Amino acid sequence: MKANDPVKILLVDDLPENLFALELILSNKNYKCVKANSGNKALKILLHEQDFTLILMDVQMPEMDGFETVELIREIETLKHVPIIFLTASMDNTKQIDRGYQTGAVDYMIKPLNPEILKAKVAAIADLYLKTNELIVQNEEKEKRAAELIIANKELAFQNEEKEKRAAELIIANKELVFQNEEKEKRAAEL
Repeated sequence: MKANDPVKILLVDDLPENLFALELILSNKNYKCVKANSGNKALKILLHEQDFTLILMDVQMPEMDGFETVELIREIETLKHVPIIFLTASMDNTKQIDRGYQTGAVDYMIKPLNPEILKAKVAAIADLYLKTNELIVQNEEKEKRAAELIIANKELAFQNEEKEKRAAELIIANKELVFQNEEKEKRAAEL
């Protein structure tokens, strides 16, 4: 993802009005929102598009709840580190909150959502995610460059060894020529 590319956010909620509200709240930024009305639909989208910066996941949905969906998402290697914010109508249950964090949520928000808090959280998490990815790319480039330098260094070392070998051969050949010249001079002196 490049700096000017829109931040891609997956919105998952079984209620169309909630999806509409989320999209409306996030519409003023450089965000591209993709909507899914179920956990199954979210998984289908994620199998085809894995370049999401953030996932906003409703906890209570029919068929497959948010927890089950996130557990399956975390099994996809390329999506293991995508931040997920759980959205729930109630936070009375400590076990539910614990389960959310254990499945991989980075945050929880209670419905009805405060638009300003949601915008701030999404902006902060998206910024951190993008900076982390930027550092990963820079690190990969450094590792690639280091590998290239190691290969170049080995090539130079090989060339240096070849030159030293050739120089040693020339020294031996030179000594042989000097010896042959000395032998010729001795024979010439004897004549």
